[in-house]
Amino acid sequence: MDGIAIAAAIREIRSAVIGGLIEQIAQTDADGFVLYIYAGSKQRLLLIPSRARIHLTQLSLPHPTAPSSFCMLLRKYVRYGRIIDVVQEGYERVVRLVITRKVEADIFTYQLVIELLGNSGNLILLRDGKIINALHDRLTSKRPIVPGKEYLPPPAQEKIEPHWLTGKEIEKILNSSDPVQRLAACVAGVDKRTAHYIITAGKGEGEATFAIFQRVLSHIDAPVPVYYPADRHASFFPLSEHEENKRGEEKVTFAAALDREYLAEVKRALEEDYNDKLASRFIAEINRYRRATERVEERVAEAKQADQLRRQADVIMANLHRLKRGSARAIIVDPYSGEAREIEIDPMIQPVDYAQRLYLRARKLQRGMVTAYARLDDLQQKIALLEGGLTTLRNGGWPSDEAVSLVEERRQRPQRKESRKEKETASREYNIDGFIVRIGKNAVQNDRLIRQAAPDDLWFHARGVPGSHVIINRGGKREVPDRVIEIAAQLAARHSQAQQRGKVEVSYTKVKYLRKPKGAPPGLVILTQEDTLIVELSDPARTS
Repeated sequence: MDGIAIAAAIREIRSAVIGGLIEQIAQTDADGFVLYIYAGSKQRLLLIPSRARIHLTQLSLPHPTAPSSFCMLLRKYVRYGRIIDVVQEGYERVVRLVITRKVEADIFTYQLVIELLGNSGNLILLRDGKIINALHDRLTSKRPIVPGKEYLPPPAQEKIEPHWLTGKEIEKILNSSDPVQRLAACVAGVDKRTAHYIITAGKGEGEATFAIFQRVLSHIDAPVPVYYPADRHASFFPLSEHEENKRGEEKVTFAAALDREYLAEVKRALEEDYNDKLASRFIAEINRYRRATERVEERVAEAKQADQLRRQADVIMANLHRLKRGSARAIIVDPYSGEAREIEIDPMIQPVDYAQRLYLRARKLQRGMVTAYARLDDLQQKIALLEGGLTTLRNGGWPSDEAVSLVEERRQRPQRKESRKEKETASREYNIDGFIVRIGKNAVQNDRLIRQAAPDDLWFHARGVPGSHVIINRGGKREVPDRVIEIAAQLAARHSQAQQRGKVEVSYTKVKYLRKPKGAPPGLVILTQEDTLIVELSDPARTS
């Protein structure tokens, strides 16, 4: 998100969260946070400084098992605080949440500074202008970000405010050697993507380019949100006519478009991670087959000695009358050449037995020749298939199913009987008013429950904390009574890390609204639609 896109998102954020109570703070990954806010309705505010991302979200994002120390610090200072303002500094990628929190008779005011600066992004908690703590400490001499220091904002860039840009300045930009770079460099809040669109849509004409620029700015306060799947890009304004070939999905809010963009980013990151791991497995399998090839080639080389062993045995058999047991050497006549020569024999074995051993070894080597050559041919074909699949993968394509199966079959293990301990830890199952309710006890079981569930079965999970998945089997789309839903929600709360709380918020939805990103770890799902329940765990009636 560039500065003007952040400005459009802030318009939506302000109307939704001003005056709202921060009920929970969760960490989605090393750099991402979600603020759960109640402001007449439930809202979620997603903050990811390293991706320059700030917007309301409807996504139910996974949370790590243990929150970071900075997340715990935010909970200590601003959880149960009220958001009284959301301020963007000009069109820069710096946003401040102003939060007040009452502690007994005192009211404290905090600022959560969100520096949406990509790799240099940060979250910084302030009180009275001083840093309480930050997600990332920065020890630079000009701008130290460490606890106790006065907060210094990023240096202001000497750029033109977008609304002050004139037609003459647009003409100067168009006459520069690189108009896109020039527009992004001299106008605040405009990145190269937006600059490229404006310059391209204007077709190099000053008046047209200025009109396009003004149209983009007008949508900051009156967004027409669109998500463009081809570019995996969310926009608060529709593309102009010359871009109509890029089909867009119109959204009700800019936040909804940004959610689609974020899902695409997550999916792409998971796919890239999966592809990297798959490439590593391809390389490992290629090396394994090459080592196997070397072993088979050694067997082939040994097999080629069969004739030599057989000839040695013939020489011994033709000269038995000259050989005595206990001798290590003997002068014999080679029946093939008729010449006398010296040979070595095993003094511990009768010459005739030694010859028979040589014959046996020669026959085994001879029989193994056919198998070895067939095995060698099979290995070489598999190496070629894997190398071709690896090349395709590195070029952005997808390997053939045959190539992938060679890699994946190594990960498959033969099924074994469940041990007594494993049977004891199988997923729990309840019959509640005729409905079967199942509860997973670990991430693998949670995945299995979802795979085995019907699309219209109901799924439950304690929101914002690790826990078990709970599934109600609807048995042919029967309506589920409220009592069964409430008990299932209590089970989800009880089998989560929130079980010690008095009240637990539980998400529930139909299984068909769950998405399992490609390559995601066991137990991780993304919700595209959900409802929530608050359940009491102070003294609930236990279900058995």
